[in-house]
Amino acid sequence: MKKTLILLVFVALSITKAFSQQFNQSGSFLISVNPLKLFYGIINAEFEYQVTSSVSIQLSSEYVLFHYIVKKEKHPDFVIRIGPRYHFFNNKDFGDRNDLYFGAFSGYTWSKDNNQMRSFNFGTEAGYKYKFEKPVYINSKIILTSPFCRPKIIPGFECLFGYIL
Repeated sequence: MKKTLILLVFVALSITKAFSQQFNQSGSFLISVNPLKLFYGIINAEFEYQVTSSVSIQLSSEYVLFHYIVKKEKHPDFVIRIGPRYHFFNNKDFGDRNDLYFGAFSGYTWSKDNNQMRSFNFGTEAGYKYKFEKPVYINSKIILTSPFCRPKIIPGFECLFGYIL
């Protein structure tokens, strides 16, 4: 059973790679993760669906597996965000390797031990994607988050590696 499942996954990835979509093409589905946060014991994943050539919907989440480097008081246990993105580059003018975007999101942070980190939040993000090969890309972005429970802005920076389906 394991061998059959591995074979099916390999075939699906091969077919997906052969027929993968481009940046800013409606119907594209992008999955990206931040591998550096795994060293901190945090799983960070982002999913994006391209609605039109200039608008997409993104869903990102972050979950702390281990608190051996990140202190419980400094980082929530769970973060989820959803919102639209506007893409400035299109394939005709800038080719199919570049993507510059600006987005807004709303979300929720939750912490088991710290009640001050349990809050709805909203924010903005600006980022740039560069595609290396047909389905693989890198996504760097700047995030500004404002929790409803505290009147302060929390800045952030992420660099994610992704795959276009």
